[in-house]
Amino acid sequence: EVVRSNDVLTLAHSLRAEQRLLPYPIVIAAILGVLYGLEHIHGLADDQGRPLGVVHRDLSLRNLMLGYDGIPKIIDFGVARAELDDFRTRPGVVPGTLRFVSPELARGEAVDHRSDLYAVGLVLYELLCGAPVVPPGGDPLSTIRSVIEGAPTPLHLANPDIPQTLSAVVMKALAKDREARWQSAAELKEAITRAAPTWAAIESSLIGTFLRIWFKEDAQRADA
Repeated sequence: EVVRSNDVLTLAHSLRAEQRLLPYPIVIAAILGVLYGLEHIHGLADDQGRPLGVVHRDLSLRNLMLGYDGIPKIIDFGVARAELDDFRTRPGVVPGTLRFVSPELARGEAVDHRSDLYAVGLVLYELLCGAPVVPPGGDPLSTIRSVIEGAPTPLHLANPDIPQTLSAVVMKALAKDREARWQSAAELKEAITRAAPTWAAIESSLIGTFLRIWFKEDAQRADA
């Protein structure tokens, strides 16, 4: 598929260069779209109805795209795993973008769909306050240590514009213990909608409208 859009990393960097954040309703609409996709991915089953257990394992700003049509896309399943895999990651190798992996993945443990939900929490936190949970640029060992042991500032303290109700949802998604996180994409999607009902109510088409304004020349070339 040819996706006419920009990845979220490019968008975030472009906005930060102007000392701006992606508008909060756009962030929420995009994340709800991503969670809709994850709900489908995590629910995939074979012809006999047996769950495939698909886990993306590399949900990062670079692997999420926002289309000029307003539709969010999850891309790059190159390190995804499923129950039908006949390979295992080599010992000592952590798949995915290091600062966006879950604590259990950083420890080399078996992962399930809740690892992807942790990554959604990382993306949501960074987009809503402009600061990453795990700083980029560190050496691999210090980055992994930060993933496993680091405790981010509560979102509503990092950005006072964020309601405490939404902050609590994001911080639960970032729980180190996967049993303490949201247990499904549908559950997290519902929690976000309840915590930020006004932001969640916007049409996804506004994503496309915003992108066409922000990336005007790119959008015009895409339409040509």
